[in-house]
Amino acid sequence: MLKRSGIKTVVPFLTLIFLSIIVFGGFGRFLAFGLFWGNRLGAPYWFVLAIFSLVISYLIVYLIVLRLPKAEYGECAQRSISISIFVILPVAFVGIYAEVLRRQAIAEFEPDRVFQNLFWVSLHNAPRDWQFYLHAGAMKDCVPYAWSYRAMGMYELKESVMFNVLPSKWFDECGIKPYYLE
Repeated sequence: MLKRSGIKTVVPFLTLIFLSIIVFGGFGRFLAFGLFWGNRLGAPYWFVLAIFSLVISYLIVYLIVLRLPKAEYGECAQRSISISIFVILPVAFVGIYAEVLRRQAIAEFEPDRVFQNLFWVSLHNAPRDWQFYLHAGAMKDCVPYAWSYRAMGMYELKESVMFNVLPSKWFDECGIKPYYLE
């Protein structure tokens, strides 16, 4: 059986693992985004926004959470709440920022057809070795495009990929046949 000191450590750590699964799709992905994949978001000033949100997180924890009355396991709850704030707030700030920038850029691109996935869904699905997931896809003048968060813009899809990731209806409307059916 765990003693109180062990619970004070284990429960907050389990909170971090749980949040990592919910927000990033896994604890390993949480570590990878934090340690290795930070350069995969090309949004200007996103890092400043992340630091700003961490400062706000600290203020919330210091001014509110640490002042909550402590019950028998109050310190454990405070740690879990603090971890939750430090994980969720930066992801929310940066996610909303990236989402707004993507929507603006796609609106300026003026595609004929478009679909967009939420930034939060992208955290769970990208990056993958074999990319069959798009953050957003578009068709403009019957040319297929996809969204890149790294470049913060649309790029033209290769013919070998476009039929796997975009709606087939778009190709039918443009009269484009898959290269393997010609």
